[in-house]
Amino acid sequence: MKKYIFIIAGLLAVSALMVTYMRTDNLAAGLQNDISKFSLEYKRYLGVNYFDFSFVVDNIVNRNKCYKSSEHFSELREECVRNNMVRLLKHFPSGKYYGQWGLEHTYLSYHGGQFSLHDCLATFLNKKYEPTKCKVISIAYFYSNCQQMTWGKNYGQEEYKEEIQDDLNSNNI
Repeated sequence: MKKYIFIIAGLLAVSALMVTYMRTDNLAAGLQNDISKFSLEYKRYLGVNYFDFSFVVDNIVNRNKCYKSSEHFSELREECVRNNMVRLLKHFPSGKYYGQWGLEHTYLSYHGGQFSLHDCLATFLNKKYEPTKCKVISIAYFYSNCQQMTWGKNYGQEEYKEEIQDDLNSNNI
């Protein structure tokens, strides 16, 4: 267990187990598995930092899963974003939250865009997740001359051509 902690902390600890994971390009998944097997030891060693540490490791694994699946990239990525938010809300159950996401993650209701086959984060939180149902405010803003992630995982400049609807003035909430 400590071998992984030393690796993440930036120390160069060499072991047969570490070399095996590096050769198979599976270090994060191996670490995630190790955390699962030895959660009490990790909790004892990391103390209040355990949640943050496990959250980061899980998201490294999630990132790898999403980018390995080009066909389902958007769906998997949005599912990870939704699961992360639920995990954060359960860990920090009180308070107000502010998040900054790209436009496709912030629609409060179905709009037929990139996530038309599944809920984007704001739609999920506003319509399906009971603790936040009807409590989400989404503000769309745009920077001039900026780059945004276009469909297909490529970054590029793209002018937003559709009219932005204000859901706060509609009956969709």
